[in-house]
Amino acid sequence: MRAEARALAGSSADIHRRCEALRTIEADANGNVLFPAIAIRERAVFVAFYADYYFTRRFGDHPEAGSVVDACLLRLFGRIHRAAGNGTLLPLAERQAFFATASAIYGELNAGISSAAC
Repeated sequence: MRAEARALAGSSADIHRRCEALRTIEADANGNVLFPAIAIRERAVFVAFYADYYFTRRFGDHPEAGSVVDACLLRLFGRIHRAAGNGTLLPLAERQAFFATASAIYGELNAGISSAAC
C-alpha cells in the first residue's frame, strides 16, 4: 500500500494528484474523514496517511494491525470504516477529533518525532 501511495504522491510539485487521491478517500469514507491539509503539501505525510487509511480499511480488525499503524489511528480509522460501511456520517465532534489526532500524529511523523498517546 505504501508503494501505491508513493506512486500516487508523485513529485513534490504534484499537489493536484495528492489532492485528488485524498478526495477519493473522503468519498470512500462517506465524508467521515476530515483529512489533515499537511497531507496535501508534505509528500511523506500523504504516503503514510493514504497507506494507513487503506491498510486499516482492509486489515484493521487483524490482531497484529496495531504493530503496523499507530494505535490511536487504528481505533479512529476503524470507527470511520465502520460508519462508512453502515452509510452513516459520524458526528462532527468525532470527525474533528480524527482531524486533530491525525494532524498531530502525521505532523510529528513529518518532524521525525514519535507520536504521543491519544
